[in-house]
Amino acid sequence: MGLACLWSVSTLGAEIAAATDMARIIARGDVNRTQSPKSGETWVSLYQGNGRLGGCFGPWGLQATPGSTRDYSIHGGENFTHLKHWVRAKFNADYLLPVASIYWEHEPKRVSGYAQHQSFYEGTVRTRFQGDDYSVEILSWIDPVHRDVAGFRIEVTGEPPAILFGPIGKTRIKYEQEMEQSFTGRIENGDWTGTLRFRDRKTPLSVRTTARSEAVTQGVKLTLKPGRNDILVTIGTDTVGSAEESLHATMDYWRTNWKNSGWLDLPDDDAQKVWVRSLAYINYSHNDDGIGCSPPNGLSGGGWQFPFPFDSGCRQPLLLWTGRIEAARAWLEYWRSRLDGLKTYTRRIWNKDGIMLPHTFPYGPSEDYHLPEPPNRFYYPIYNDGHRSPDGGYGERPRVDTRRRRAADQGRGPILSGHRRERKGWAVALLG
Repeated sequence: MGLACLWSVSTLGAEIAAATDMARIIARGDVNRTQSPKSGETWVSLYQGNGRLGGCFGPWGLQATPGSTRDYSIHGGENFTHLKHWVRAKFNADYLLPVASIYWEHEPKRVSGYAQHQSFYEGTVRTRFQGDDYSVEILSWIDPVHRDVAGFRIEVTGEPPAILFGPIGKTRIKYEQEMEQSFTGRIENGDWTGTLRFRDRKTPLSVRTTARSEAVTQGVKLTLKPGRNDILVTIGTDTVGSAEESLHATMDYWRTNWKNSGWLDLPDDDAQKVWVRSLAYINYSHNDDGIGCSPPNGLSGGGWQFPFPFDSGCRQPLLLWTGRIEAARAWLEYWRSRLDGLKTYTRRIWNKDGIMLPHTFPYGPSEDYHLPEPPNRFYYPIYNDGHRSPDGGYGERPRVDTRRRRAADQGRGPILSGHRRERKGWAVALLG
């Protein structure tokens, strides 16, 4: 008996599918919501990104208001993450740090006319709702052309709460580390500019808007006016002339990207949603910058703060199969640029010549990465590959200081706070 596969499959989408067909195919995976969060519900935020800058956005079109009380819960974090905003810290390893968040001064308690739509074909999220004495429609995007820019277009009637953009101060990252960032900011010619600092890291920030801006303790406060309000958040230096330019660049980029991509048009609606959303979120997390790889959860701010070569290696074939050749090439060139440093790393860890990837890849130099030791004995991909040898034994472990190792094994050293105990930190980001 034969098995017939009744779906359309193409790796030459631009040649086979017309633009209208491609828009329909990708729209089958869109997220469409018509109800605001219910009491007791766990709400999955929507992820947007461009491979350098990203973040998740909640039910009210922006990010979670700090200290707000809710009768529902939010799955994962909501803040901006930028691939260049990282720090070398515990275990002499590299960690991405949260940058900032944009949020309503007060979240609505009761709304009507609710709708939220994530369009993957155009790379936008549109959220609308009515409060007691106002209504808003928020269109958000993260620009894949001007890659330090996130944009918001907010249509207003009535008097909604103000919006705040604030750099993140205190934060906790893996291996029980507490960090505290600082920032300075000021209003100049109606725009807010600032700098976020932590140790040797200095990240420029700016907020340009047609709303009224005011410097406050949290960062900048935006008072919306009736009608259209545009907001451009820049984290870094790659800016853009206007919100209109950024929005059109974003929509054109993603339309072209989908037309040139491999695609599936599956008969089952749920299967099509999984395909489109997974591929979209992978694309939101990778580009051809060549400045490093995103963590397994992309730039959502959830899960880990560092990339794994294992996960990156699994995602690279998908980029190749779907036409993202430049992004896949950039990874190879990035790893190749660190070849000499990884040779030094391998010699130090294994006392042998060769090249081995760390279990988590550095954003900075490789030579002194994980000096004097990595978080635990399992922190090498080569260890996992050879964990069980054909004769039932275990592969050779790297040579480390035996006194430090005994202390760690007995619970007296820092290594037992390592990666294996952190696995409870898994977060879901790719299937919103």
